[in-house]
Formats: sequence, C-alpha cells, structure tokens
Amino acid sequence: MNKKNKFTSNDGVKIKKNLPKKFHPEKSAIVCGVDPNPISTEIEAQEFLCDIGEIVYTVEFSDGSSIEIAENHLESDPEFLKYCLGERVIVKKVFSSKKDMSEIVSIIDYHKITGNRLAEKFQLELDDFIYVIENEDRKISLVPESFIEKKL
Repeated sequence: MNKKNKFTSNDGVKIKKNLPKKFHPEKSAIVCGVDPNPISTEIEAQEFLCDIGEIVYTVEFSDGSSIEIAENHLESDPEFLKYCLGERVIVKKVFSSKKDMSEIVSIIDYHKITGNRLAEKFQLELDDFIYVIENEDRKISLVPESFIEKKL
C-alpha cells in the first residue's frame, strides 16, 4: 500500500525537536522535493531514523542549505516562506518593471523581516519575507512575498 504524502513542494515545515543535530531540530524549512520511492530497507530506515515505508523529503533552510529528512520528523509550519532559491515565479503587475503586464522572474535570495525600519519601508509585519528577484533583463529588485502571484 502506498502512503500519501503529507507535504508537497513549497510547504513550510518545522523539524521536530529531540532529533540529532544533523536533522536541524526546531528549524523551519521549505519542502523542495519529495522522493517518489518510500524507504524500502532497514539500512535506509536507520539512516533516516524512521520506519520502512516512510516518505523522504528534501527541505531547504533560509540560508540555502538543504537536507533529506523523513516525513515523521516534520510538522506543518505555515509561517515559513513559500518559494525556494532559483525558483521562477510571476510577480504582480503593480510591482513589475513592465508596467502593463506581470513579469516572470527568478528568486535569487530572500530575507525575513526582523527590523522595524525594513518592515516600515515595505509596509510589512515583522517575520514577513521579502525576496531578491532577477528579471529577464538581469535587473535585481526586492519584492514582498505578497506581490508574487505564483510559481511556474
């Protein structure tokens, strides 16, 4: 029997506590990949500290690093960012450098708003995310997450 994935790409997750440091306990991340083949051997199960049949995800942290981790070590974290580094997305018309249409851009970095000055500048709340994007003309801009329409 195939187990249904609890998470999909771009879901915000948090690593459960009480795990070895290699799993980055209590850190938030975003799901960037799902292994289509569940754990099938005892050796794999031991490596991921899980049962045979468990699904393994690739998750990315805000510093750009990533790990593979079993589903049973993850919990939902809807407050985490929605898009990964390198992902192509569409920004809304009101923020696009092309005044009459939405624009396709690539995400090259992101930052969590932690200071009042930046929050005020972008009219955002603390802990919101702002993305560094690059358009087709290689122009780099900062875009609040709320101005991204969808991923491609």
